[in-house]
Amino acid sequence: RSELLDSFAKSSRRLILLGLLGTLINYSDFKEMHPLSDKLWGDLLTLASDPGNCVVVITGRERGLVSQWLRDLPVWVVAENGVFVRLGGPSTEWACPLEPVEPNNDWKASIKPVLKYFEERTPGSITESQEHTLTWHYRDSDEDFGEIQASDLQLHLKEVLGNQPVEVFLDSKMVQLRPYGVSKGAALEAVLEACTLGPRDLASVPSTRRERTDDTTARLERESITSSLHELSEDLATAAAAAEAPPPPPQAAA
Repeated sequence: RSELLDSFAKSSRRLILLGLLGTLINYSDFKEMHPLSDKLWGDLLTLASDPGNCVVVITGRERGLVSQWLRDLPVWVVAENGVFVRLGGPSTEWACPLEPVEPNNDWKASIKPVLKYFEERTPGSITESQEHTLTWHYRDSDEDFGEIQASDLQLHLKEVLGNQPVEVFLDSKMVQLRPYGVSKGAALEAVLEACTLGPRDLASVPSTRRERTDDTTARLERESITSSLHELSEDLATAAAAAEAPPPPPQAAA
């Protein structure tokens, strides 16, 4: 933590990546659609309002829900694991990095009944339908039974989907289906490009999506947070203020 604060104070430009589910909101608040607390929202505003910071929220949730949670915070957003990216505040238009158009959703009609079948037979599980992805959550299910059902579902989906341009992922108590080539890592590439060169048409950004950089991003999101965001924002603000403060006057000789 001290190393983080020291690096923050010495840097003039900072990229701050935050997950949504499990970082800014817990699972129960997500299910109930509870808003961010005023305290947490204020802490995010403190970080995002610093002109030296670029705060990016990276999530698997759809952009409509993310906009409801974040409201008018001046943060960048990666939604649906990279299907949509907003490289700016709320007034910035959303972009889809996939070429040439948004992905086709024809596959969803045949998959929704499958997820519903597993949901009905796995107490505590729910199905989340997003714009271009489907997610089956089993965090509130019996741990052992949930893992068995998730593995069975993953295998079944791979057989049913066949050659559809969709990938199936099993991670963090959820099974997710999303368009082929979509990843948080690829979206992060666009974010880094925009931070370096400024936002531009995402279609002009060279893509390495198929190299799969999600593992690193997921690992960063799962790492334990040893202090609350409130404590961190206060510490970072203190460090930034100290870095900008003029040096103390020399002491008079005795």
